[in-house]
This record gives sequence, C-alpha cells and structure tokens, in this order.
Amino acid sequence: MNPIMILWLFVCFGKAAKSPSLSETILALPEVVLAVVGLVFHLFIIGYTVHLIANMSVPKRAS
Repeated sequence: MNPIMILWLFVCFGKAAKSPSLSETILALPEVVLAVVGLVFHLFIIGYTVHLIANMSVPKRAS
C-alpha cells in the first residue's frame, strides 16, 4: 500500500470510530493533498540544499 493511501485512510478513519460518510471523506481530501504537497515541497528544498552543499567547489590553497 502506498504512503498516500495510508495517509488518506488515517485522515478519514482516524478521527472517529464510526465510518465517515461520503461527504466527510470528500471534505478530508484537500487536507491530505495539502499534507502531501507540503511534504514533497520540503523534501525537494532539503534535497536541493544538500545537492548545492555537496557540489560547492572548495578553493585550493596556494602553495
């Protein structure tokens, strides 16, 4: 099962013991989408920062 599906199930079914209605499920979807987009954005920023740091040229000492 992929992580997005697990997150969706947690948001939909984790709030109450009863099974949510279709309207509650649809209302929860923007929450899940926003969480996934935020996670991807932050991972991109972290990855790009690490990439820039790893590829910085180190000046050589004059001998």
